[in-house]
Amino acid sequence: ALEGRGAAENGDEFLLAMRGFNNPHQIVVFADTSGAWGYWMGGHVPVRASGTPPHFPVPGWTGEHDWKDWVPFEEKPHVLAPERGYIATANNAQGRDEGALQVTDGRWFGPYRAQRISELLESRDLHDAQSLLEIQMDAGSAFVDRHMGHAVEAFRGAGLPDLASRLEAWDRSADLESTEATLFHSWWASLLRAYRNDFYGGEGRYYFPARVLEDALEGKLDLPQELNNEAAHKAAEFADMPWGEVHQLDLDHPMSVVPVLGGLLRFGRYDIPRVGGPYSINVAGFAGSQPPFPTAYGPSQRHVVDMGDPDGSGGFILPGGQSGYPSNVHSFDQLELWREGRLWLLPLDRARVEDRTIATITLQPESRGSY
Repeated sequence: ALEGRGAAENGDEFLLAMRGFNNPHQIVVFADTSGAWGYWMGGHVPVRASGTPPHFPVPGWTGEHDWKDWVPFEEKPHVLAPERGYIATANNAQGRDEGALQVTDGRWFGPYRAQRISELLESRDLHDAQSLLEIQMDAGSAFVDRHMGHAVEAFRGAGLPDLASRLEAWDRSADLESTEATLFHSWWASLLRAYRNDFYGGEGRYYFPARVLEDALEGKLDLPQELNNEAAHKAAEFADMPWGEVHQLDLDHPMSVVPVLGGLLRFGRYDIPRVGGPYSINVAGFAGSQPPFPTAYGPSQRHVVDMGDPDGSGGFILPGGQSGYPSNVHSFDQLELWREGRLWLLPLDRARVEDRTIATITLQPESRGSY
């Protein structure tokens, strides 16, 4: 299926190859130069006797949840060239019809990143490769927009009106210099932990999705006021710390854990200040309930393609480099480009590729004779 997708010359051939994609399901978007484009979920998904995928472990011996068949390709979530002129996908639910219910128990990633993408796409009539790259680098957050009122109310309720006013004046972008980003996320992370512990009756590593706290803040569940007060006061301790000081990325390497040698040879890169947050388009999820917030994940690549000029605009970037060998010049030569929001152009035209060639490696199989 991967070879077929790579060799496809148009959208129809691409979708034909997608039918053979049998790995765990993935969200796939595609476009061709003739104007065909769309979204289709690839991968084999079992049809269960119970009708829908379970959220928790279920008995495997009753037959109630046995796999009966595979969800047909045509019934998987998909959309082709919608009238609105774009598709925004960030691991969120693309629909709530029967097809969507067959492939998941509903535990999609939250809607906030896709919502923010849609907002920025609709903010202007025409886009180009540069404007789409700027969207990928956006450090705003629809999640922050949704819960800003709750945060302001929490700080005012805790007797911290000055901090509440600072949040109200914030542009809601988690930039490196933003102290309000630190304030907001410290409040949220502290409250999430406190509410989880209150829910379970004690400290522990319990399953507790963030949407439970979201429901509580919106009045659907009881939320003790003292928990909100305590979270606001804990967050106030970090109110003057810039986001870039408390929210940093470590790029590990499998060899970086080797004592002494890993550090001397600089297999990894550490303490890299990161913009954004867990619900930003320029995603930077973090761990912990108070600063510092080590970044747990982020964009593993960025890619912008101008289908009208694929060799002249757009590009590709990795948060590191092409080589995993620390002394190689390409070990981390893309890191600063990735941080700054720049791309490395990867032409498809053979002549352009050869013009930019620095070195060529030829793999020559060793002759083993005849048998």
